Amino acid sequence: LSWMGYWAVEDSAGAEAPYDGWDGCNVWVSQDGGKNFKIAYPTSPKYICQSLWSFGNSEQGWDMGEGIPGWVGKSGGWVPILFNLSPFKSDSVIVRFAFASDMGYCTRDDKELLGFFVDEIQISDGGSILFENHGDATGGMQPIGFTGTELASWIEVSNGTGSIGPHQSSEVSLVIKTKDLTPGKHIGKLYITSNDTTQPLSKLQLNLNLLAPGHDVAVQQILLPAEKTPLLVPIQLGAEIKNNGLMDATNFNITCSILSGNRSIYEDTVFVPTLLSGALQVVKFKPFTALELQNLDFVITLLNLPDDYNVNNNIMQSTSTVTNLVDGFETETNFWDFKNGWGITNKLGAYDGRFVAQVNSGSDYLNNMNTTMTFTPGFDLTSVANATLKYWTKYITEANKDICYLEASGDSLNWTKLDSLSGMGFSAWTQREIGLIYFINAGFKKIWVRFHFISDNMNTFLGVLIDDVEIYPEGSTSIAEDQLHTPNPSEWKLSQNYPNPFNLNTKIEYSIPEVSDVKIFIYNIKGEIVQNLLNSQSQPGVHEITWDGRDKNGNIVSSGIYLYQIQIRGLYSDMKKMILLK
Repeated sequence: LSWMGYWAVEDSAGAEAPYDGWDGCNVWVSQDGGKNFKIAYPTSPKYICQSLWSFGNSEQGWDMGEGIPGWVGKSGGWVPILFNLSPFKSDSVIVRFAFASDMGYCTRDDKELLGFFVDEIQISDGGSILFENHGDATGGMQPIGFTGTELASWIEVSNGTGSIGPHQSSEVSLVIKTKDLTPGKHIGKLYITSNDTTQPLSKLQLNLNLLAPGHDVAVQQILLPAEKTPLLVPIQLGAEIKNNGLMDATNFNITCSILSGNRSIYEDTVFVPTLLSGALQVVKFKPFTALELQNLDFVITLLNLPDDYNVNNNIMQSTSTVTNLVDGFETETNFWDFKNGWGITNKLGAYDGRFVAQVNSGSDYLNNMNTTMTFTPGFDLTSVANATLKYWTKYITEANKDICYLEASGDSLNWTKLDSLSGMGFSAWTQREIGLIYFINAGFKKIWVRFHFISDNMNTFLGVLIDDVEIYPEGSTSIAEDQLHTPNPSEWKLSQNYPNPFNLNTKIEYSIPEVSDVKIFIYNIKGEIVQNLLNSQSQPGVHEITWDGRDKNGNIVSSGIYLYQIQIRGLYSDMKKMILLK
């Protein structure tokens, strides 16, 4: 385990035996999935104290006993920290970064006491990275605990402060709020202090056993694919619904509404026939496409639950901003389908932020690569008269041999090359603008795009970096749309499939200089038609189609030699051989 750590907490001055420090931070490890934790000792830097009051004291600490070590004082900046986790090797290891403070000296007393910070976490087995988190996304990490002196947010003290005269008394009113609590046992602590230093600190423990109601369905979470909503991108909306009641919930509706100000611009309802007691269900709504830059409110509402105990958790709202930015690769969106190499990395520097997409996940690309990064939601062009795709890039490849293409498709099968990156373009980040008017004029209502990198069997370099992909409902301004982005080949051509030989999936590329009705057939060695791969009209350009090794009935064919033929009636015909190996 390696990571970067920073701490600025109370120093150990004045600590008395059996404790040698006050507030502190450390690392724990569980080998049984989180049921039990043991303290982990760092290789470097070593713990400063060996018995912290904040972890061990029963009155003001975590009541874990003596002998809990940790770092105290100030680290003096970010420092690299290393742990050997070999003694904890198991199939259900959980690592916990812990900080504890008592009721004494804290940030309110010294503004330089900022606490405990963790970044650049990486766990490896010496060869492979098993886990990493760089602080840019919350995935894989779960915060547990509480902050401040309010140990339980469900306890409200209405008149808990003030003065009490000699021989007088005062009533303290407690309000228990269960609206946001889950059924089960909850423990809170109420501390009573006095200006009489001879009196010990008093502590009252409040035990709450909250029983589950008969009927209580709640909206747990609104599920959006990204923090912001990209323009012209169909996004899948969802919600997590939990039945906290003792009885099954039946025949209720879940409504998703999207508001722009006070105006409703989207609504969809899902019917749920049954949600079992204790069950959690993810509900998906029909896709939504934002058509203008604006602020949106997403509202999830549960309906038709007449016996529901807690109506406060039947509605949830989340706000999102519509943006031209499709993806800056800073947080995980699941927008992209990475195949055979492409990945996200923070090792090479980004145009904006820390993360970029790169052809080989942060390393030099390999020989004979054929890797794609496809934007799976696509772009909805139904309501626009023009559109421009923009992206930032740096690249260094073997010129004219190792090439990254930006390709687009109206059916996610036939791909047209719109832009190409090859050679030396690594001195500075440059923005490319790709006009999409060609596809709109051709009648495509939706298009998909992908970055497609191909290398030969010779030299390798750092490759291609892509960052901040954007979409604009307007024409391109910096690159003429009749240049590279809507290419018209000067000749008819059927290219050799790749890879070849192949295992099930291979790609066939063809070029046509004018609008044509194109047919592509797959034959076996006997001359029998195995698959009618294509029979449609194609626009001028360079196109690509994939054969997945299946026949007309959907069955996977056997290994052997196959032929593929392109037919353009009265204009062009060609046939080539390919080999399927399984």
